[in-house]
Amino acid sequence: MLTRYDDIVRALHDPRLVSDRAGAIRDAIRDPEHRHLAAFIGDQMNFTDPPRHARLRGLVNKAFTPRAVDALAPRIEALVHTLLDKVEARGGMDVIADLAFPLPATVIAAMLGLPAEDLHQLRLWSDDFTAIFGSDPAAVAPEDYAKACRGGQEIVDYFRRLVDERRVAPRDDLLTALAQAEADGARLTEAELYANANVLLIAGHETTTHLIGNGLLALFRHPEQMARLRADPSLIPSAVEEFLRYDAPIQFMYRLAGEDVTIADKTIRKGQLEGPGQKLYVGETLNLRQRLKVQLGAKSFDFWGTGKEDVGVRFSSLPEINELKANQSRWITEWKPIGNYTGFAASL
Repeated sequence: MLTRYDDIVRALHDPRLVSDRAGAIRDAIRDPEHRHLAAFIGDQMNFTDPPRHARLRGLVNKAFTPRAVDALAPRIEALVHTLLDKVEARGGMDVIADLAFPLPATVIAAMLGLPAEDLHQLRLWSDDFTAIFGSDPAAVAPEDYAKACRGGQEIVDYFRRLVDERRVAPRDDLLTALAQAEADGARLTEAELYANANVLLIAGHETTTHLIGNGLLALFRHPEQMARLRADPSLIPSAVEEFLRYDAPIQFMYRLAGEDVTIADKTIRKGQLEGPGQKLYVGETLNLRQRLKVQLGAKSFDFWGTGKEDVGVRFSSLPEINELKANQSRWITEWKPIGNYTGFAASL
């Protein structure tokens, strides 16, 4: 596992370390009836490498435009107030259940054109599907692969039904745009369409949910930074970037060695899975994990391993920015752990 920032950045930009782990997942699945799960995973753009990754990302970005994301800001702020209005009379709330999950989930569902009443079931399928990604594919239990396979198939069937409806009656939504997206005469295949609609659904709410929870917890643990942010709301965009650095919603990223690679005097053999941990920056100049500063100077971190911000990155932080803006006069005052998440109890 890599933990030093400079090593991680080099690894994420090294073409010899690849993202395509579908083969490793297929080889680890013992039941032949479940191996189609690997094909579904392999069609997701976050599990592909160039040149296919560039083609998939380009087609998805044709639909998921910066203009569409930026236009969401007023709607997100209004939604934050609506969610807080629902809990104000109770005098308390669970931030994850009452705000951090429904806020981004409602937004991405609306963008895709999914009925709001489907969100609960989609989350259950998504939880089953994503449960296998926390460890080496060879260490995942057969029953977890079976559960992920069922969840993935339910997601495919769900999107297939909606895409069929859009082809008969197109709508002004992201799912229609994905079905119609074309670049250099190429379109998403049926399998790629369902797989990457799933990527947008999961990535559109999971990371933002944890970003909101982790960010608020960081502020409670650093009251002087909370006070500074409340006194100067112009620091909110900088604070969100600091939350990403301080306690990122994605704690590690996997890469598979496509050939023998030497990093920091350690040789990673071809086919070996390497997980560069991104939680701790332990390089000499970047050992800042225990210091939260809502006002940043020049941007010093490449949070996403791309060297540049893309539309997906922009979307992931937008709900957090608008949540903080809308919530300036309604700050929560205490927190408590709930289940596997960091939940909050609030006095409004």
